[in-house]
Amino acid sequence: MLDKAIVNAVLRVTPSAVLAGAPQIEVLQRLPYWIDGDTYVVQLGDLYSGENRRFVIDIPVPAMAALGLATIADITIEYLDLAQRQEISVSMPVNINVVPGDVASGRVPDPIVRAERLILEAQTAKSLAVEELRNGKIKEASGRLKGTAATLRREASLIPVTDERSAQSLEIIRAEADEIDVLAATAENEDIQYSSKRMTESYSRKTRSRNIRNQEIDPTINPDDYIN
Repeated sequence: MLDKAIVNAVLRVTPSAVLAGAPQIEVLQRLPYWIDGDTYVVQLGDLYSGENRRFVIDIPVPAMAALGLATIADITIEYLDLAQRQEISVSMPVNINVVPGDVASGRVPDPIVRAERLILEAQTAKSLAVEELRNGKIKEASGRLKGTAATLRREASLIPVTDERSAQSLEIIRAEADEIDVLAATAENEDIQYSSKRMTESYSRKTRSRNIRNQEIDPTINPDDYIN
């Protein structure tokens, strides 16, 4: 069993005044969250020693007249540190660099951020497919997984390989597509209990595992140990 290091981690996202109105912030993972005043509160749960939790939050940014550095939100992570036996709170701003439209049009998405978003969206598809399997909707689950794999490959084809980071991001996306294809075939050919277990293991490994980059998967780790 892995050692639990952090209990009841909570992420708070508070949009700044530069965002007009109340922005519709999107939490890509299927994490429980609620809105407290202007703040989005996301429940991250418990974390284990050596775990690398990844999450993506989409914050829409309107056009801005003033160029330069701008703070669009403040984020705070609160948790109970079991080793220190005390509550910890860490806050930091979310900054962007506002540039003219012609400059912005030439920018390309960061391949690492793009890969992380795609991988996390794929985990949502796995979670939904598990629900469909448990409800006896095998065809729907398999179709969802196949569609997700196709989307990953299509998006991968749009990533220009310019350096090691982009090449690694491309490899990660393609590997995820291959794994999802296997899960789709498993859903079609194996019993529901076995298929849903494989999907749950894959989901747990990709959302609550150690760093996905530059690391081989440790076969001795039981992904179910990461589940609260």
